[in-house]
Amino acid sequence: MLEHDFDALIKGRNAAMLGAIVDYAIAVDARRVEIVGSQGDILLSDGSVLAEREGLARARAEQAAEVLRVGGLPAAQAAVSWRTAPPPDGVEDWAARRTLVTVAP
Repeated sequence: MLEHDFDALIKGRNAAMLGAIVDYAIAVDARRVEIVGSQGDILLSDGSVLAEREGLARARAEQAAEVLRVGGLPAAQAAVSWRTAPPPDGVEDWAARRTLVTVAP
């Protein structure tokens, strides 16, 4: 799982994890790699919502897929999707800002 800063794409701190994912997928001859990008807004203490920009979940998923492809993962193995998180409730809203990568051996 790659965690993201608010309203941001993949950062350098995710590079090692993405490299390890490619290495693992190749080592186990993965049949499929699922990449699901998510975005999440934040409920502020005054009741207003700080929203991430539209389309960020898709951009995160597509960027992760491209980084994995450049790292050596065959594009045919990647299934890319995205979703918008449920409305924020002010409790761990940050956890919705992620990209989940699942390797199916």
